[in-house]
Amino acid sequence: MRVPLETLQQIKLEYQQEYAATLKRLQDLKIVLDQLQDIPMPENILEIAENRIKTTPVAADEDSETEEESISTTKQEKTTTPKKAKGKRGRKSVWGKFIVTRLKSVQRPLTLDDLANHAIVTMKLESGSFAKTRQSLVNAVFGLRQKEKIITVGVKGTREKVIALPQWVDEREKLLPDYQINR
Repeated sequence: MRVPLETLQQIKLEYQQEYAATLKRLQDLKIVLDQLQDIPMPENILEIAENRIKTTPVAADEDSETEEESISTTKQEKTTTPKKAKGKRGRKSVWGKFIVTRLKSVQRPLTLDDLANHAIVTMKLESGSFAKTRQSLVNAVFGLRQKEKIITVGVKGTREKVIALPQWVDEREKLLPDYQINR
């Protein structure tokens, strides 16, 4: 297969441009390093930089490193390279915000069943999705409790618990008289 002369000339031109840009970048780096010449550098930073240079991939035809050396340099590279920061997690649940705003709007503690009923009515959900909605609320309540945005308080005489805002309870985590539940 023969490559046309024009294509080869175009390739050569692109490589010459890349070479010129690289030389310019090297000159810029040299100028900055000359300006920072008097700044002392700790020894371990230079060793880390040298290790990174040694562990960069080499061409396939160079087999100067033994397998043991490559494994040890790979271990060094893993310990010296910083971990990539994880991105933000996916979308946040709508239930946490719903619970807090619903408690503030009704100004009284609510049970999970009450919250699920409120959710079905206000969000126009199917009445058959009560169990799924309630489970989603249970998960959201757990998260909000961990963040100390809500508190669950047991109702005297029943197994049931109500969800309340932290300002509605005293230091013993009992509901204040204004927010008592009469069952």
